[in-house]
Formats: sequence, C-alpha cells, structure tokens
Amino acid sequence: MKAASGALLAAALLFTGSAVPDVGQAEPLGEWLIVPPQSLLIDAGNPLDFSSLVPQQPAGSSGQLLLQSDGRLGFEATPDRAQRFNCAMLASGPHQEARFPTHAEADVIATQLRRHGYTLVRLHNTDYLLTRHADRSLAIDPEQLDRFHYLLAALKREGVSWMLDVLTQPATDMTAQAWSKGSSPDDLRVRIHFDQQARQKWLALVDQVFSTTNRYTGQSLLADPALAFVIGANENSIAFAAKADRPYPAGLDDVFDRWLHTNFDAAQLNRAIPDLTSAERAGTARIKPPANWDSSGERMDLFQRFISETEVGLYRWMGGHLAERGYRGPMLGYHEWYRGANNRTRSQLPIIDMHAYVGEVASQSAGAHFVLPSLTDDRGLGEMTASFSNRWLDRPMVFSEYGQPFPNPTRYESGLFYPALAAFQGFSTICRTAFLPVEGDIPSPASGSRPLRGYSVGLDPNERAQETLSALLFLRGDVSPATSTIAVPFGPVQFRQAGSASLPAEIKRAALIARLGLITPEKIDLLPPSTPLLTLGNVPFTLPEKLIDRAGSIITNRTERRLAELMASMRASGDLPADNLTDPAAGIFQSQTGQITLNQRAGTISVVTPRTEALSTTGAIDHIRLGNLAVESIDGGALLAASALDNLPLASSQKILFILTGDTTNTALSLNGSGINRQLVDWGRLPIMMRRVKAKVSLAGPSGGRLTVLALNGRPLRSTSFTGGRSGMELTLDIGAIAAQPTTFFLFERD
Repeated sequence: MKAASGALLAAALLFTGSAVPDVGQAEPLGEWLIVPPQSLLIDAGNPLDFSSLVPQQPAGSSGQLLLQSDGRLGFEATPDRAQRFNCAMLASGPHQEARFPTHAEADVIATQLRRHGYTLVRLHNTDYLLTRHADRSLAIDPEQLDRFHYLLAALKREGVSWMLDVLTQPATDMTAQAWSKGSSPDDLRVRIHFDQQARQKWLALVDQVFSTTNRYTGQSLLADPALAFVIGANENSIAFAAKADRPYPAGLDDVFDRWLHTNFDAAQLNRAIPDLTSAERAGTARIKPPANWDSSGERMDLFQRFISETEVGLYRWMGGHLAERGYRGPMLGYHEWYRGANNRTRSQLPIIDMHAYVGEVASQSAGAHFVLPSLTDDRGLGEMTASFSNRWLDRPMVFSEYGQPFPNPTRYESGLFYPALAAFQGFSTICRTAFLPVEGDIPSPASGSRPLRGYSVGLDPNERAQETLSALLFLRGDVSPATSTIAVPFGPVQFRQAGSASLPAEIKRAALIARLGLITPEKIDLLPPSTPLLTLGNVPFTLPEKLIDRAGSIITNRTERRLAELMASMRASGDLPADNLTDPAAGIFQSQTGQITLNQRAGTISVVTPRTEALSTTGAIDHIRLGNLAVESIDGGALLAASALDNLPLASSQKILFILTGDTTNTALSLNGSGINRQLVDWGRLPIMMRRVKAKVSLAGPSGGRLTVLALNGRPLRSTSFTGGRSGMELTLDIGAIAAQPTTFFLFERD
C-alpha cells in the first residue's frame, strides 16, 4: 500500500470545495476534492441496485453446494449448472470496529450486500470477534455470538450464501491477552497439524460456534445449506508462519523423524538422504529437517513430501469432523502460493483456493513497508499472474482473498483486470479482501472514525466503484470464457525443483491469452489432442525476471521467444485469431477472445464486451477506441467503464452506467520512500479526498438522451439533456462535476 512520500503539504481548501491533501511531494498532486459526509446506502431500484443478479429465494433453497463429478461446483437442485459467486468479505463491524453488527445493522448490511450484487459473504476473523475479550481460552462472548448468528440469518434471507472461517488468527490461545501477540511458527493454526491439544481447541471452537443451532434459522451452521464453503484454518501452511531465525515450529523435528522411520527402513533412508550424519545413520540422533525452507537436495525433497502429507492429512481430518457434524460442502485451504511445498499440497486437494495480492498490506501499523506496483508493470503483473497460473485444470478455482489495496495509487486497475481475467479463466469465486465492503455512510471528520486504511473497501469511493464494475464483469458474465486451454504438465519431477511454486514468466503470462492450468502427467491424455503443452524443461526457477521500465525490453529474451513460439502454434491451430494483438516483445497481451488487452508500455488495460467496455490507464491519454466507446481523452490515471444496465448491447442500450474513478486518499496521509517502495508514517485523517479526473468519450448509436450525475449511492444529483442525430454522442465525465459532492457514477439514458 503506497500513495505518497516525504514531507507533508498543508491542506489548502479552495473556493470550489477542492483541496490539496497533505501528501508527499514525490506524487503529482493534481486537484483534489473533499468527499463530504453522506449516506452510501443504495435504494431499491436505483441504477446501482444489482439485486437482480442475486438469487430471489433464500440462500440454500437449491440445496447444498457440492463438487460435481465433472469437477465443477453446483447446487444439489441444479447440478448441471456451474455456480459462480461474487463474494464480499466481512471482517469487522461498521467503520472498521472489531465487533459483529447489531441486529438492525445486520439487516441493513444484508440488504446492501444484495443490492451491490454479492451472492456470497466470507465471514473472516470470526474467532477473534467472538473471543477478543475472553479472560480464559475459548470463552465465547454470548452477545457477539448472538449477533453472528443473526447476521447469518439476515444474509440467508437476502439470498446471500456463506463462506465461514473456523480458525483465522495466529494466537496460540484464544484469549484477550493472546490476541495482542504477533505470529510465530508456534501459532495454533500451525500446531493443529501435529499437536493433539491444539486439535482439541479447534474441535472445541467448532462445537461451541459452528455446530450449535442458530435460533434465527432453526439449523446448525454446519448443516445449513446456506453454508457454501468452509475454511478450516486460514493461511495455516507450515511454511507460512516461518521466521528467518525460526523456520519450524517446536516439535516438528520429532514428528519428521518419526515419519521417516515409519515410512523407510535404515537402508532406504541411507539411499534417500546421502548427507545423513553418522549419528543420524546410527540412530543415536534424530534426523533433522533441512536448515531452512530455501534448502535443496534429497533431504529437502523428503521433507516437502512429509509436509505435504501432514497438511493433506490435517485437511482430511478437519473435513471428516465437519462432516460428522452435518457439513457436506467443499472445504478450502492452503491458499498461500509462494512455496513449493504449498503447491505440492494443493495438487492433492479437490478444490483450489488462492490468496492473490499485488502489494499486500500485511500490517496497518506505523513503520509498515509497502510495495505499490501497477498491474501493468512487470512487478505487479508477475505477482498477479503468479496466482492465476497456480490453478489445476481439473478442479474449481477460488480466490478467497485478492486485492491491490490502498494506498496503491493505481489500485483502480484491479477492479477491471482481476474480475475480467477470472471470468475469462472460468473461476468459480472471487473475494476482494475488505473489513466491510458496504459501509452505510462516509462519516464526519468529527466522528472520530478511522480514515482509509488497507482494505477499507466499503469506505473508499475508488474501491466501491471497482466492486460495482466487478459484479458486471464477473457475476453477470459480461466477459466470455476462454475458448481453448494451455496445459502445464506438473508432477513429481517438477515438485522436486527448488522454487517450483513460482513458474517462469512465459507460463504466467500465458494466462492472459487462454485458459491456463497445471495438470498431472497421467491426465495429459484426457486433454483434447490439440491442447498446447508448456513444459518447464531444465530452466532454473531461480532465474529472475528482468525488471526494466516500459521504455525498454520488459521481459527476458527467452520469455519472448517461448511466448512467440506458443503464439505461432496457437495461430496455426486456429486457437488464436490471426488478428490477435499479442506481441510479447512490445508488452502487448490480448486474450484469444479479443475482449481483454494489456499494453504494458502504454500502461493500459482494456476490456471490450457486448455489454461493457472499460479502460484503465496509469496516466493521461488521448484517443483510444475500444469498440462502441471511444475515449477521446482522460487527464490522469483512472478507470473508465460504460456498462449497459438493460442487458442490451452497448450500442443500442437505453440505460448506460458510466464509472470514472482515479486515486483517493486521506487528509495528511504520510508515507516515506519513493517510487513503488514506501513506508507508513501515518494513515492521516478524515475527510477523504478524491483526485479530480475528467474524461471525454464518444458513444456510438442514437445520441439523444440525458446524462445524470449520480451520488456515490446512485441517487440522482443533476441531469443534462442532449439532442442529436444517430451518428453518436460526445460526453464529458467529470468526477468534480458537482465540486461539493464528487462522484464516480454517471447514468446516460437514451431517448
């Protein structure tokens, strides 16, 4: 999360209501507008009401979500229909308060989630919110438990399904004192892999919270078909909690030694681990794990096998106990991507889940370090495609967390690129990380409420606009799926290679062109004969990608060559149209459908579909034709989108929603550093500021109509009528059209 650096500038309020935020001098300031206190609640039937995208019956009415025999997710009543979820994360109460909402607040939140077009809610931090004041382990707060149960009932009533986390926090014990401690390799989430006392605590939490009857629904949480997914433990891979000075939890060496002697005799061990010490060979000392997670060789290969078996064993143990208590749906886990051990574990799970960040905000405290790349930069694109490429072709794919969070100044890109590419790849669920994505209001500076921080989605006009577009691109299905597949054979040989969780650049970038995924060697024959195979070969995974600015070469010569060979092969087979724009040497990648185009050198991402056309840019641009929409100019980095709201093609639609958003920030946000590398000094304070962006566009089709400036909640503010012929219409969109109430939404209605 990054946004500004250096000394702070005093805010200078202008007569127009605009201001210069107190941000560092390294960023271009432009004109900034105060976002005044206002309601963010969407009224029924207004242009931002996407309730029609959400099931009209209570969640669970179509039965339990199940993994079908063909590898898709579907409800019991409609098993032949692949299910897709637009997911909201709820990790706190309103205004980032560490509590569950009251009953009245829960009713409002559930209704607003429906109107925003969310069909699934991930309830995150549940264990923390229920026990954060506990004076003894697992002392559940009865008021918070009641609120939790009521919230679930309200969501179910509105047709919104649930994804529940059982264990999310790093605490070794669930008490008020334990929550204040930092994570360590001895976290409860890690120890449940091999510590029976830790497992008993996990079971106790399940029985006290998830197995009890919810008096507002009449069913236990686990037996309720409104429950679509369970995460047994969040981010609990053994590698994830490692520290530089303590790579492994206490006691793991004993468990590893027992596993080795259970599965191998002495002669087999001598052959399998040539570097055994004399004491290890003689059995007078335990066989130790490798020195750290970056080790290689035969000892590391066996250790990773042990880790994977241990993690898969825990996954099955948790699933078995949940099933005994009534749960029949899918379970998610091991979503961390960056270790070879994680990929080995995921390869054995029935459903793949990833946490997919670009510039993750791992701490909200002063001193935290952020990296703030654009998705068009090699750094940002590499991080994003790493997650997209770590999927297995024969299983459903979920992003239970993703984000390019505040204060990244180009985070508006993620509301376009992530949902578009996820729809293209055929993912089942995406969930942007958030405290609460549907705040009810922009609070007054005098309220003492927190300003924007990492993942303040519901408070951020920028990210709210992104989520509006995401619902259309992903849930409504505006972006078409890929028409063919690129497969990456991945088996025991690849798992033994160091760094195998991070695939080479040419494989990651192939996700921008066609459906991409890993497949075990024994399943290759099940693919269509014409399926291109991207093999890893003998290229070392440790070879770094060449990170150079857009003016020069942007990826290695080897990457360019292999991608060019892949493009030639796909064009020859007809899987890639002859007019496809992909040119790796120029940093241009276009999906085989032609709907998604990335131009790294220009800093643009575009999506062109029959119902939505959109563009993000890292800087000011002149004339880019998308399809029916031509962008004549944008005066700064921004996201611009036009979406038909009546399900007609954009050229003939009578009701078109325009979205325009640039950066937003806090008053007096303070970040040290320069470029994409920043360090947090202070989050600043309310009021929020929006950078004023203006865009001129021309829209093909009948031109008579009315352009209405909408408030952030979709209510009309001011309308202007237009008359003309049938050749098209030129419109000017201005975030500061009403300077005292800046916005991101505009509605064009044709006569």
